[in-house]
Amino acid sequence: MLGEASKKTYCVQQRIPDLAKDIKEQVIFEIRSALLGLFSIQLDESTDVSSRSQLLTFVRYIKEGEMNEEFVLLVLGNSHKSN
Repeated sequence: MLGEASKKTYCVQQRIPDLAKDIKEQVIFEIRSALLGLFSIQLDESTDVSSRSQLLTFVRYIKEGEMNEEFVLLVLGNSHKSN
């Protein structure tokens, strides 16, 4: 039974890069098909409970008369803890 769970976990881990690539391609397609090709990028920086900085990137665009927002990227920075 444990071996079967390990196989499933391994299988899922092998699929993650393929799924990520597919999602990335879908988001790019959505942005390119935005109204007039216009979009905006929003950056938001915060610090988590371990004092590590995080930079989040979102893209906003209008498609079929509706505003859409997609999370694009998370960049983890260094810890800002003082000793």
